[in-house]
Amino acid sequence: MKHYLRSIAIGFLFIMLAGCLDCNIYESTVPLGPVKKALLDPALPGHWQQLPNKDGGTGMGVLEILPFNDREYLVKSPQDKGCEVSRAYVTKVGGQGFINLQGLEEEQKKFSFARYTFNPEGYLVLEIVSDELLKTPIGSSKKLYRFIKKNLDNPKLSHPELTFRFTRQPVQ
Repeated sequence: MKHYLRSIAIGFLFIMLAGCLDCNIYESTVPLGPVKKALLDPALPGHWQQLPNKDGGTGMGVLEILPFNDREYLVKSPQDKGCEVSRAYVTKVGGQGFINLQGLEEEQKKFSFARYTFNPEGYLVLEIVSDELLKTPIGSSKKLYRFIKKNLDNPKLSHPELTFRFTRQPVQ
């Protein structure tokens, strides 16, 4: 397997996954839930700077999460060659928030997913759903939702290399 320079959650941000041979991001043709059931979390919007990973890797990503309408966000991540833009919305699974992400500039607009929490220091913690458990595509939102809910406590839902912390930054 190759080492990846991969777009986290279809344009969320580029992260070097050096040394991680088994941590691929799960991509789906269906979301976890419908947009019509999504609600905005007032803690998510903002300008976020990635912090170094626990292994000492440098934090290099920047996210700008903006409310787009009453149910969705616009997520921008500046890159060396422009700005990656995605639409995002939250689906609650077993009381936990999952971000459904869909790139706006991709030919095949697949979804990626990230469980999000805020730790006691106020950092945004994103756990990107990996394909470690999801070996075959699930073509139904209801089936995907049930699978994620059943595996909320399974450590293989997100590989440790796909967990990132961000700190809120003032808008310049």
